Amino acid sequence: MGAYEKLHLGKTREMVLASVEDLPKALIRARIAAGMTQEGLAQRLGVKPQQVQRYEATEYESASFARIVKVVHALGLTTPKPVRLVRGNVPSADQLNTRA
Repeated sequence: MGAYEKLHLGKTREMVLASVEDLPKALIRARIAAGMTQEGLAQRLGVKPQQVQRYEATEYESASFARIVKVVHALGLTTPKPVRLVRGNVPSADQLNTRA
C-alpha cells in the first residue's frame, strides 16, 4: 500500500518532522489523513477553496504564521511533547540565499 493510500485510509495518525521545513508537506498529509478535502479545510478557515489550493500548491509559502497556526488547529493537530528548538551552526547570509 502506498503512502497516499495509507493517508487517505486514515492509517497514518502521526506526522514526524525532521525539520521545520517539513511542516508544509506535513500539513497537506495531515489534511489527507483526516479525510478532509481542500474545500472542507477552506470552510473551517473561512476562506475560499482556491486559497487552500494556492497554499498547498506553494507549500504554504504565502501563508502567514497566524494562518498556519489556524490550519494546525483546524486539522486538530497537537504535539505530544513540547517542541524543542536546538541552536546549531548559524548559516552565513550566502548560505541562506542559496536555500531559497
